Amino acid sequence: MASAAVAAVFVPLAALSAATSGPPQSLEAWAAQAVTWGVVLATPRVFAARILWRAWWARCAPVHHVRKGRCMSDKPERGPRLPPRWFIRLAWSVHRGLYRVTRGRVGLRRPRGNRWGTLRLTATGRRTGRKHSVIIAYFVDGPNLIAMAMNGWADAEPAWWLNLQAHPDASVDLVDGPRLVRARVAKGDERSRLWGRWREIDAKLDAYAALRSSETAVVILESRPEPGR
Repeated sequence: MASAAVAAVFVPLAALSAATSGPPQSLEAWAAQAVTWGVVLATPRVFAARILWRAWWARCAPVHHVRKGRCMSDKPERGPRLPPRWFIRLAWSVHRGLYRVTRGRVGLRRPRGNRWGTLRLTATGRRTGRKHSVIIAYFVDGPNLIAMAMNGWADAEPAWWLNLQAHPDASVDLVDGPRLVRARVAKGDERSRLWGRWREIDAKLDAYAALRSSETAVVILESRPEPGR
C-alpha cells in the first residue's frame, strides 16, 4: 500500500520532469528530479495552508478553545432579536381592531397543547378610573388563567398590569364567554412551576425575559363571584 502511494506521487512528478528537462540518465537522477518537482509543486500549497491556519487560529485564539474543528466562544450568546417597537404596537392595534370590527368573532382563541391562547382583559385605569381593554396571551392552570406581564419584552411594565395592581378586580372575554376575575402575582414555588409551563410553550422564554431589567410577573387571574353574591 505504501509503495503504491509513493509511486502514485512520484511517477507523475518524474514524468513531468522528463517532459521539461529530458529523461533522467540514472535511477538516482530520476529520484532527484521527482523530489525536486515535488518540493516545487508542494511549496505554494504549504504556504497557503499555513496562512489559512494562522488566520483561523487568530480568530479562535481569543475564545481559548476549539471543538470539532470549530471555534467555541466562552462569551454568552447574543439574546434573541425582537421586531421594532413600532411594529409590535402596530400588531397590537391591528389585533384589537379585528376584534372590534368582527364583534369578537376574530381575535380570541383557546390554548391548545403547547400553544398559548388569547383573551380580552378589561381592567380599571389606575389614574382615570375608566375601563381599559387589551388582548393578552394566556394558558389555563386548573380553574385559573395564567398571563405574563411581558409588555412585548420591553423594559417598562405593561399598563394593564399596573392597573391590575391598583384594581385587582377585572373581567375577561374568552372564546367560551365572559368571566369575572381577580388578579394576583405568583410567587415562590408557584411562580417557578408556572414559569416552567410557559417555558414549555416558548423555549426562548428565559432569553426573552433577560432582555428586561426587572423580573417579569406571572399573573394569576382567579374567578370571582358576581358583585352582591
